[in-house]
Amino acid sequence: MAINLTLPQIGGKKTAKDYIILVLGEHWPLTARKMYNLIKKRYNYSKTYQSIYKSLKELVSDGVLKEKKGEYHINIEWIDQLHRMTEQVRSNYSTKERLSSMAGVINSKVTEDITMITFETLFDAEKYLYYFEKNYVHNKRNVIICRHYSHDWKLFFYLRAEYNRMQSLKSNHAELYALCSGSAIPDRWAARFYRSLGMHVKTGIKGGMNEIECIGDHLIQIFIPEDIKSAIEKVFESTKALDDINSLNMIENVLEKKTEVQIIINKSPQLAEDVRKQIMQHFK
Repeated sequence: MAINLTLPQIGGKKTAKDYIILVLGEHWPLTARKMYNLIKKRYNYSKTYQSIYKSLKELVSDGVLKEKKGEYHINIEWIDQLHRMTEQVRSNYSTKERLSSMAGVINSKVTEDITMITFETLFDAEKYLYYFEKNYVHNKRNVIICRHYSHDWKLFFYLRAEYNRMQSLKSNHAELYALCSGSAIPDRWAARFYRSLGMHVKTGIKGGMNEIECIGDHLIQIFIPEDIKSAIEKVFESTKALDDINSLNMIENVLEKKTEVQIIINKSPQLAEDVRKQIMQHFK
């Protein structure tokens, strides 16, 4: 039977159904007559017994209550479904509010299982991914994080932050696996750094058009505009020594360049597991 998610009234005049839910939340099971007497006494209810009886039958029909031998109690399944719905609504609203206050967000859309965010710079997008990972891993242990990216430019601008990130993840016994499409000198240098901190890294493994990351039961896709990807590719492939990288030029003309970087976060245990297996297959 489909369950009607009847919601209690907030403020204003309460209905017979509100009183029934309130009473059955403390005392159960009750017959219709006992419930009517209790509601009448406790809430100074002035309507007839028939109004309570009719509301009881409607709540049973909606799946909110269950009846057994003339006695009524709240349907636990209704409580669970109501809890899941309210938690999801709370999560969606909280996420939307956080996103609207974050720097660099052009627009966002939050549904039950998918979050889509468009950032105006690559820096802003990467900061959000760091925030998402940090909040997901917090108070969790043994999380497996997998990522496939084109080039790892973060280390050249967030060296200390990346070191602290890795130390924090290690303290939570997280496992990290990374595939880098590039194999230029900066890519290999970054890979050696991450390996020294316990990450599993391979370079020169070509990926798809977009970058992907799996964190727990979330699959994250990062869509970087082609001109930004090409600019990073040009810098990395032309670098013969780390000193060759013009950091100011990278920041002003690539990482902070106004554009549209889209991140799609799909909460799907099966999708995340499938992609995680594909990435981890390279380390067997």
